[in-house]
Amino acid sequence: MKGSCCVFALLATAVQAVVLDEFFPAFHVRPPRNWINDPNGPVRMPSGMVHLWMQYNPDAAVWGNMSWWHAASPDYVTWVPLDVSLTNDDVYDKGGVFSGSVTLVDGKPVLVYTCVNATGAQLQCIAAPSNASDPLLLRWVKSPANPVIPDLPAKVNGLNFRDPTTAWYDSQTSRYRMAVGSSIFAQSPLNSSDDAWAQATVLLYSTTDPTLAGGWTAESQLFSDQWNPSGNYECPDFFPIDGPAGAPGSQLWALKTSDGFGRHDCVRVGRYDATNGLFTPVNSSSQMVDTGNCYASKSFYDETIGERVIYGWVDEEDGGAVQRGWAGVQTLPRSVSPAPGGDSLLIAPLAALRGLRGPAVAARTDTPLPSGQPVVLLPPAGAANATLEAQQQARVAAAFSAVPDAVVPVGAQLQQEITAAFSFPWSPAWSATPVGADPPAVGLVIRQGESDQHSNVLVTRLPFGGEVLNNTDEAGGDLYDLPLDATLPEDSNVANCSRICDADRRCIGWTYVRAGNSDKGNQFFDFSPRCSLKWTLPSLAVGAVGQSPCCVHGRVSSNVLVFDRTGSGTSGSTSPIIARTGNPVVVGGRARAELHVFVDHSVVEAFVDGGRERFTSRLYVAGQNTAGVSLWANNTSGAAANVTVWQVNTIW
Repeated sequence: MKGSCCVFALLATAVQAVVLDEFFPAFHVRPPRNWINDPNGPVRMPSGMVHLWMQYNPDAAVWGNMSWWHAASPDYVTWVPLDVSLTNDDVYDKGGVFSGSVTLVDGKPVLVYTCVNATGAQLQCIAAPSNASDPLLLRWVKSPANPVIPDLPAKVNGLNFRDPTTAWYDSQTSRYRMAVGSSIFAQSPLNSSDDAWAQATVLLYSTTDPTLAGGWTAESQLFSDQWNPSGNYECPDFFPIDGPAGAPGSQLWALKTSDGFGRHDCVRVGRYDATNGLFTPVNSSSQMVDTGNCYASKSFYDETIGERVIYGWVDEEDGGAVQRGWAGVQTLPRSVSPAPGGDSLLIAPLAALRGLRGPAVAARTDTPLPSGQPVVLLPPAGAANATLEAQQQARVAAAFSAVPDAVVPVGAQLQQEITAAFSFPWSPAWSATPVGADPPAVGLVIRQGESDQHSNVLVTRLPFGGEVLNNTDEAGGDLYDLPLDATLPEDSNVANCSRICDADRRCIGWTYVRAGNSDKGNQFFDFSPRCSLKWTLPSLAVGAVGQSPCCVHGRVSSNVLVFDRTGSGTSGSTSPIIARTGNPVVVGGRARAELHVFVDHSVVEAFVDGGRERFTSRLYVAGQNTAGVSLWANNTSGAAANVTVWQVNTIW
């Protein structure tokens, strides 16, 4: 059969018929069919097996009937698809088995999750394996004590009380603690009206019960943010940045929250006051876990490799999921470590992923990059190999043999890992590009096709970067809208808004909204003058900034990592993905930038400078002869690169 946006076929195997799909990933974890979203409860057991669950609809490729699907791996390289561990089959979770975590208590796992009843009320429940010595943990039993947190604290919205973190033992209080995402009704910061403001909050709970089956009490608001435009936090994650919880010397902690309004994950580094149950960020900024299509991320500390590992949910970006029969992907496993200076994090591909590398299919050393002329590494056909293709299809079909009409990837040449190190003269154009001029750039061209479709992964600057544009506005994803002092002159408020954006590394653009331009009906925008911080822009083009007397607009002047999909030919989103990278290291007048890119059919993940920033995206580009790769430099002379492209094997 043939879909409108991609090619399907039926492959007859010795086991059953499977569906071939050129968009289906080969080395990202997901079930053979249906909908998935949030990663749940990643953990490594004492047996050595890594377990990963995820939100799953067993019946369709749309959200609903939330259950926990399960896969396991000894090494992050070879995975075994298992089965559904939890379903919504009890009175207290008829509305869904929502997200949660796994905590090891004396080496045995306890699964803590949000149970949603038929009225939509969200409470917390637990489950344990029926046989904790089973290395695959195939069978789970819900606790007869469920729900173990049956009541809500005062002023908490019962429809926004979910996603408990991994619990940790706090030796100062001799209690187990965990955090839960929530929304509380709080006093408005604008007009002091009582309980009129939905405030995003992470609640701290604790118990002395080592089974985690009871005695939970609400201790404190671990962290709150009155300006978060979602009004609630979900999928929180809370951990020390330099080791497992409770380890000696753990000084700084990270709090990750998922913000439903913009569908992005933010992480703050700060200090955890265990006595009072409070988290205080060390600065006013936070960072994105991923600036692209990645949400509801969840981490755990893997003591076997001595690293914190994080996963995130990658959603679909087109309208073809139901037709394809599947939706959603988990990111590649990533390591989380303190960045130099300690007030932010590096999030980079896990080193174990090198075990997925096949042959190197292209490599260049000290290759000059003429400005405006691509240096071709692979043609559109990529490194097509009929024998490898047949072997992979048979391998994945065998792994998914228990599922009728399982989906199997086709086009192994669309599985690539690329590492590229660029050096280029550090010129004034990298610090201040004239208005209207094309900024300098170095990077990669990926998914090149025979009809010139392509996407660019670039280190560059934004057009208009650093300029103040009067009477202009630009659509984009709002991080925050913050009130400004109406008594100050406009120039002062404009300068303040620009400074607020510069201080927040998530911000790539800002808009000063003049007095009298409130957005009525939304508590987070119904005031002015205000400063609107943007984390996405609709286009890189100069013409995207529109004339509007309401506002003054600007974009950041720092260097950025950009994914430009305007020429990709994708049937999904073509909006750019942008992340601030700051200025590169410059030695002897030459700057350096490193890119690490994974292409897995319709999934793209890219990292810059060892995980300083990163993005995840989707490309629905029809045709297998779209695997071309090139090096690229623009408006910069004297650039050079070292690059290697590997074929990547399947995880199944």
